[in-house]
Amino acid sequence: MSLSTASSYRGYLDSSFLASGHSQSFYSFIKKLNQSSSKEHEYTLINHHLKELAIKLRQPNVTPEHMKEALTQVIHCYMLGYNVDFSLIHAIMMTQSGETLDQRRLGYLVSILLLNKDGIMLINTLQRDLKSANFMDNCLALTAICYLDNLEWMEHVLEPTLQAMSSSRQVVRRKAVMALYGIYQQSPTLLDQIEPALRNALVDKDLGVVFVALSVWCHMVHDDISLLDQTMLTTVLQIHQQILDGHLEKGYLYHGVPAPWAQMNCLKLYGYSLAQQGHGSSQIVFNMVMQCLHSVEKKVDAAFAILLECLSILGHPAYHDHPVDPHVIDILHPFVSASNANRLYLGLSAIAFLDVSLWQQEWSVAFFIGILCSHVTDNALVPKCLEVLDKRLKSSSMTTNHRQSLVSCLTSCAGTPHHELLATWLLRQIPDPELTLDSLVSMLTLIHGSQDAYLVVRHCRQIEQALLDEADGTEKRIAAADLIFQQLGNIVDGKLPFLDDWALFAMEVESEHGYLSNKHSELEIMNLLESFISVTENPSLQVHVLYHLRRCIQRSKQRLPSLDALLPTFLSSPVTDIQQAARELTDLVNAPEIQTLSVLPSNAMPKEQNDWCDIQRLTLSKQDPSIHADQFVSASVSLPEASQGSSLIDLDWQSSVALDSIDTDTFGRLWIHYGHEQKQPWQAYDDVDAMVEALRQQWPNSVVVATVQQECLAAVPQPADPDQPILLHAHWKSPPAHCKLTVRTPTHHPLDQ
Repeated sequence: MSLSTASSYRGYLDSSFLASGHSQSFYSFIKKLNQSSSKEHEYTLINHHLKELAIKLRQPNVTPEHMKEALTQVIHCYMLGYNVDFSLIHAIMMTQSGETLDQRRLGYLVSILLLNKDGIMLINTLQRDLKSANFMDNCLALTAICYLDNLEWMEHVLEPTLQAMSSSRQVVRRKAVMALYGIYQQSPTLLDQIEPALRNALVDKDLGVVFVALSVWCHMVHDDISLLDQTMLTTVLQIHQQILDGHLEKGYLYHGVPAPWAQMNCLKLYGYSLAQQGHGSSQIVFNMVMQCLHSVEKKVDAAFAILLECLSILGHPAYHDHPVDPHVIDILHPFVSASNANRLYLGLSAIAFLDVSLWQQEWSVAFFIGILCSHVTDNALVPKCLEVLDKRLKSSSMTTNHRQSLVSCLTSCAGTPHHELLATWLLRQIPDPELTLDSLVSMLTLIHGSQDAYLVVRHCRQIEQALLDEADGTEKRIAAADLIFQQLGNIVDGKLPFLDDWALFAMEVESEHGYLSNKHSELEIMNLLESFISVTENPSLQVHVLYHLRRCIQRSKQRLPSLDALLPTFLSSPVTDIQQAARELTDLVNAPEIQTLSVLPSNAMPKEQNDWCDIQRLTLSKQDPSIHADQFVSASVSLPEASQGSSLIDLDWQSSVALDSIDTDTFGRLWIHYGHEQKQPWQAYDDVDAMVEALRQQWPNSVVVATVQQECLAAVPQPADPDQPILLHAHWKSPPAHCKLTVRTPTHHPLDQ
């Protein structure tokens, strides 16, 4: 029970409304309870009141009316959680000596509440009332049997209960059916004696008894399906046909639907029958279900429940080969297309039961994605829509546009309980071994929203490998760096939760590939890492942040002054690995070649788009894939080893290069090593081949290293130093407006124009 429900429930018990129609003393008692200032005060009041009631009930001249008043107050105290066992004997006496039906009913009520499995004091009273000629006495005893829990009683009351099944009163026979079910629950070994009477109840002359028996048999068959045989199924079909034919009193109509609860019980029994083999009645059941479905086609309220139950039966594998009337599927269209969330949920639940081959053609993946995006904040519709999509995707596939639409839904449901559910589900829909750019962006968005550690780690590995394998450009690495920079910023601002595994991966990507971005500078990356380390208390993450800061500083030869205030905290950390990482970072920032910037530019100019040759820094690392493996999911607090590519900036170039043997790897190493760069516009060309020919004409000694899409890499020998050629990178823009030429040299020796 929720706190709000418990509070309102207790408020109702404390209300003086409960005292209406009772004595002034009861009203005064309720009023005092309402005014009690503490639990201790309430405890004192109730215990004092119960002592007074116990004294009053022990008086020899207490009248039945006074006893009824006292037992009413006892029930109130019992519902507030206090011990009232002293009143049990008086309640049993009230069942025997009560002068009115109300007094005896109250005695039975208190007895049912207080009697335990060891109590046997009520047997004589039950037997007497079951044999009484007064049908009201019969009803009191039969109702009590349904709630009493004592195996010893069952054999003593079974016989008179069976006799009650032949009573001329319909109300007695109904209560006798419920009492027999109560006896069966307490003592299943008595089924042989009980079953014939319950089967006879299904053919009783009064429909009220029949419908009660249907409900009882539903529960019994649910627990033991072997009880449902062909004879009973035939009887149930006859009852259902009688209902559909309208042979009922008006009192059984509910919003125009005849006996909806009885129809539901019949349908449930049909479903149980399909679980059994050899009945040979599946076609008969199918026809009855179709008839029932058509009967509720244009009705509302309870008809919706019948419709859903019918479709759950039609969706059973036994009916996959049965021809279903297409009109039945058309019935669902208004529900699936409804704007009302309740009707839409009903429609989705209904089609989820049916085989996909029966669905309308318009119920495609895109159709259900549209529903999901329109109701992405609905806690009930989102899981149901994902369930239907899972079924649809077994016979269809999800396109990139579908995935992008769903990814956009995540932003609108951020912070809701089903954000993680949607993110995790979408991750499972991206099984591509080689990620496209769109899939990579989608996956990056999703793994950040998922709290499934296994999926996050698995897909982080997949993305990391895709970035390492990128050889035809820098689009994936730039997209990953830009998106992760934004996500890390949201974490720092407290807008998004995160898993430690994801954070380790994100920092690895940002420090390794962030320099390629034209949206943020390396200094901004360092500023973000410094902010991130201040919001995490995980020692492993702190060690990795310090390591990645060191990597960025090594590459850019720059740092922010805010690092001076940050490092002392980590130098004095009790964690040895944090101390070690902080000392190494301190040694680096104090090196003379590291420049300290006094101010981080608030509106830094975007960098030019980084070129194809920048991938050489990762191409080197691909020679040893183990360099990057498992860095972001390390469980221990240890520094990752620096990658080969990122450490090249610290190496002195000592080897000579033969111009005729230069390849892309060598070109990349030289490009990183050279310290001087010139950029200039060049003549535009219609294609790369024309651009290559122009390079060779202008520099006859040049060697073309590689051409990729709209880019060309070339090397021109220097007469003074043949081992260190001048490097050219030409990039042709589309549509042709100009061609950008980038020149890198070891020293400032511009090309002869």
